[in-house]
Amino acid sequence: MARIGTWGFAILLAFCLVGCGGSEYRFGNSQHTLTAVTLTPSAQTLTNDGQTVQFIATGSYSSAPTAVDITSLVQWASSTPSVATVSSTGLAAAVSNGDATISASYAGVTGSSTLTVKLGTSGTRTLSTITVVPSAQTLMTVGEHGQFLAVGTYTSYPLSEDLTNQVTWLSSDTTVATVNFAGLTNAVSLGSASIIAETGGVVGTSNITVTSSTQPHQLTALTVIPTTNTSYTNVIGETVQYVAVGSFIGDPTTQDMTNQVTWSSSDVRVATIDNTGLATSIGNGGGANPQVTTIIATAVSNTNATITGTSDLHVGSSGNNDLPTLTVYIVGQGKGDVVNVPPPQNLIQCGADYPQAGCSAHLTKGVSLVLTATPSQGSLFGGFSANCVPIPDSCSAAVREPWVTSCSCGVTMNDNVTVGTIFDLQH
Repeated sequence: MARIGTWGFAILLAFCLVGCGGSEYRFGNSQHTLTAVTLTPSAQTLTNDGQTVQFIATGSYSSAPTAVDITSLVQWASSTPSVATVSSTGLAAAVSNGDATISASYAGVTGSSTLTVKLGTSGTRTLSTITVVPSAQTLMTVGEHGQFLAVGTYTSYPLSEDLTNQVTWLSSDTTVATVNFAGLTNAVSLGSASIIAETGGVVGTSNITVTSSTQPHQLTALTVIPTTNTSYTNVIGETVQYVAVGSFIGDPTTQDMTNQVTWSSSDVRVATIDNTGLATSIGNGGGANPQVTTIIATAVSNTNATITGTSDLHVGSSGNNDLPTLTVYIVGQGKGDVVNVPPPQNLIQCGADYPQAGCSAHLTKGVSLVLTATPSQGSLFGGFSANCVPIPDSCSAAVREPWVTSCSCGVTMNDNVTVGTIFDLQH
């Protein structure tokens, strides 16, 4: 029987189930526990010697995804092999008249179906019912996907058939959930809807419920700051700090990911970079002109998409860097100001209220200073990059509340320093 390509995620889940040792394991932040095994069809009659029917085993779990095709994972058995046999893939075959119980067991949980063999009673093959699997499904967040199967039951051999890609799929309320031609649903908003499979006037239904209007926190882009940077040095080993800022679907929309991405340099003869985003100049290749390497930040989203951000680093030769540069970048969809408090005074005045002022300054090597971030009305302070150490009790503990006066962090100028400051929109 043809299987559905969109259920490919079940294979991945199967590997995880095996690797995690049974019916219970961690899926995201939830305990994913097998609670029941359901067989489709729930009852079946065969009318020809050797006639077969494909059974599908669906596992019900305590957390999303709540319904998983585990046909290839269960142990199949027939209570009466003289009446009907069943293979390791769930394919049952008629042997003689009588009744047999087809069972599927996995990790201590068993489901069963009744198979009746009545040889010599076959007639015209017509579709009698459509069963939508699972019979109900819950999606936890807006944007989450669910998969439905349509299994047709017929009056004669073969008695069951996968119709998922043959039926017409409909949603009773597309403002709650949509469904595509292959039974793949997408949660749109909070509520419930019926998922309908129809062909030839025969209809099967299932229910879908969206329990939360919260959008999943999905990484969509990475920005590397500074976007370009030039390090001029005669001294091997001068450093440049890079910051990776992630853009997300869901709240918060912007997040410092400097210590979560994988950093790399396209030409390690020019500069290397460590796992904190600190790049070190190696040399300029011995030439008169600056050499260039691309600094790359890489992360994987929760949809398994590879997201990258890049910046070019130029390395040349123009003397010792005794006045390292502090550069402040403001990122995110919100607005705000970043200033430094004395000493030294007013070197950094950056943001919405200082359109003509500078976001960078040269400081004496070894000096420490404090940066203070203040969100504009309608915006929220989302945090400093990891290389600027937050000062305890410098801002409200409830940073996500409607208004925060200011928050501060400290930085020491041992070399060039880049600090990212995040302001998000207030929702």
